[in-house]
Amino acid sequence: MSKLRYIFLISIILFSTLTFNSHSKAEETITFSPTQIVVQETDLGKRYTITITNTSKNDIVFNVEERNAKKSKDQLELLDTEVVLKRLEIPTSEFKVKANDKYELVVRVKIYTNESFDAFPSLVIKEKSDPSNQLKILLQTVIPFIVQNTKGESKIENIFSINAQNYTIDPKISILGSVDNKGTKFSNLSGTILILKDGKIIDEREITSQISGLLFPGETRNYKIDWTVSQDYFEGLGEYTLESRVNNDETSNTSVMKISYIYIPQNLIIATLGSILGLTLLIIIINIIVKKVKK
Repeated sequence: MSKLRYIFLISIILFSTLTFNSHSKAEETITFSPTQIVVQETDLGKRYTITITNTSKNDIVFNVEERNAKKSKDQLELLDTEVVLKRLEIPTSEFKVKANDKYELVVRVKIYTNESFDAFPSLVIKEKSDPSNQLKILLQTVIPFIVQNTKGESKIENIFSINAQNYTIDPKISILGSVDNKGTKFSNLSGTILILKDGKIIDEREITSQISGLLFPGETRNYKIDWTVSQDYFEGLGEYTLESRVNNDETSNTSVMKISYIYIPQNLIIATLGSILGLTLLIIIINIIVKKVKK
């Protein structure tokens, strides 16, 4: 019985510890909004507001500074190099967010026309260290200012292929496409697939959900759409055109590609062959009957 009591006591202690830790983590909630800022060519010199929300029971002091960051694949990498020419006008280097309160940090972007960037100016907000608690893990966030390359060129390439040649008897068509940023400016994409029969639009599918977001120079986004001809026999027979339209919302330019093919329904082929076979048999039977009558 003493062993059972000991195990039961340990279980209660562990459960209490886990519960306390979960509550502590839930209470120490800090959010930063927005997490990144896109600076358009027309926004040079604009002021932006970053809201820091503290839902914990403690006041938290933050240090803030400007650093440069570079996009590497899908990650943002802070550079160790010193910021020689500052692009962000930060009103303070330290601020406090009171418990259950918000703090608004207003930052002005100092960008000039005809500039290009290899790295993005970024706001680094880090919790101030407490000498009395050296083991505490400090909060930190990086908010990049994605500045458009005003000296660059916008150029996207949209290509796709389908699982059909000039003619097909398969009603299901798979569309596999990709969008490449061939320019030196980032792009913001949206797009649709138009399906036309004999020159008339009969359906439309969006691909924005697959390619949306900023596409930086040298990056690629892929999209895939399956579409099936719903009509059969002579109603389904015809020339179909698949038109992929990808829009660069940064420049309002559209990249368009088209592929056409002729669909011949299997049932129509079977019915036609059946009719020909039936007609052939009918002719043979008639000839046999005619020969018998002549005898």
